[in-house]
Amino acid sequence: TGVQTCALPISLYRMTGLAVKDLPFKSTAPIAGPNFTLFVPGELVLRFGGKQAEFDLKAGAFAFHGFNQKINQGHLDRALLAYEGWKVLNGDFSAKAKPGIGWQAGAELTINVTRQWGISLEVNYLAGASPLQMKGSYLGFDQSNQLQTREADFKKSKVDLTGLEFSIGIRSEEHT
Repeated sequence: TGVQTCALPISLYRMTGLAVKDLPFKSTAPIAGPNFTLFVPGELVLRFGGKQAEFDLKAGAFAFHGFNQKINQGHLDRALLAYEGWKVLNGDFSAKAKPGIGWQAGAELTINVTRQWGISLEVNYLAGASPLQMKGSYLGFDQSNQLQTREADFKKSKVDLTGLEFSIGIRSEEHT
């Protein structure tokens, strides 16, 4: 048993879609994405184990940044259509993604195959957000068949990086 600090590993993820929060409407579909996300965790680890297996409890923080952030216009249009109650709607939005932060907690089980390496099964809960600053306009026909045009500036919108992360890997270090 003991407490250790880990090196800062850097991961690059391909995110197909992420939720956006702090909008005046709700959407169950991902509005942000696709993008490539750089993910940098820092964590404290409490390790239990022996020669054949190790079990780690982990907690810490992370920073992330989505590069080349896209907006899923179709999902956003459907959310705005439900919000406005219109018959038809089409929007054109852009976003300025900024780096975000969050916290994480999880566990890792490593089964040592040899003294030098083991198979790692890990699960982490992530809760983070990054400013998105979505801006654009949309037009459509309301219930009385009147053409409407609206400008929208969702300054407080944030990419919501909340959920479970599962990983399987090989951990290499000397076990005595």
